[in-house]
Amino acid sequence: MGTGYGLANRINQIFDKHQLRLVKILRLGPRFFIALCEKGKTKYVLKINLYERYLNQDTRTHNEHLAREASFLKFIQAQKDFSLLKNGVPKIYDYDLTGQQTWYLKDYTTGNFQNYQQSNFLFKGSFFTQENLNWIIKFFAELHRLSQKLTKKQRGIFHRHQLNDYLKLINGQCIKKIFGPKLKNIYHFFQKYEKIFNQNQTALTHFEPYPVHFIKTKESLKIIDWENIGWGNSAHDIAVIWLRAYEKKNWQKILRKKFPLSTPLKNNWEELFKVEIVVQSLANLPYLMGTTDLNEKRVAPKISQFLKEQSDLILANKF
Repeated sequence: MGTGYGLANRINQIFDKHQLRLVKILRLGPRFFIALCEKGKTKYVLKINLYERYLNQDTRTHNEHLAREASFLKFIQAQKDFSLLKNGVPKIYDYDLTGQQTWYLKDYTTGNFQNYQQSNFLFKGSFFTQENLNWIIKFFAELHRLSQKLTKKQRGIFHRHQLNDYLKLINGQCIKKIFGPKLKNIYHFFQKYEKIFNQNQTALTHFEPYPVHFIKTKESLKIIDWENIGWGNSAHDIAVIWLRAYEKKNWQKILRKKFPLSTPLKNNWEELFKVEIVVQSLANLPYLMGTTDLNEKRVAPKISQFLKEQSDLILANKF
């Protein structure tokens, strides 16, 4: 970790350079210092890694995550088109991607977070509108079109996920207890689609389009926190949102039907979507069993049943 003096000195340098005034510390640890600051009437967010690059691989990765987010926001901002995408992410003003501690300064997004109370899993019921549905389809399709514009060097910035990254989910004791003998079928299902899955990691993917990362502004929606952006498949982000719309059957139906018609990355979309539903079910079931959020605990049995039913339908080829 950086020394307290060194970190404070670096933050002071950034504040002096941009003539900023500290309004509020939003987070201090375990990985980042995040502060709300302002210059005149304009508010900004400063995010800086607490760890220096030279320490070890794990802490260096934190710097790399922040650098990927800054690089992505910078790249979007430089585009002449992709207006929906540009307006749907925070604007970045300054950054350092190569120093001992990665940092960036971006605009402060004001609006209403779309998570239900304190939940990280549940959307507000008001999120599932036709307007938001259309925005999601257009936004992620535009993100996929942008994915095709990157140079080889730009592509190398982002991590590429493989199905094998998720196979360890099967070995968890909680999953073994939930699925029992069905785990064998899940393993064979993954083996069947592993090649298709790995060959189609061609979409820049947010990876965590969770309710807490959506903000409703006066103009439209915005998605924040692109720290985990990387190469995934074109169904991943859509599957994350689709699962959380478990009570909105018609909304789900339209999203699943219309998105493959909008994205340029159409190859094997339905197969990829099915794999994502199974993978995310494996990841979310243990989470729901252990959640301490009272609202999540209240609906966890219903959501868990939904996840298991969808997985069963997919494994039986009836989805």
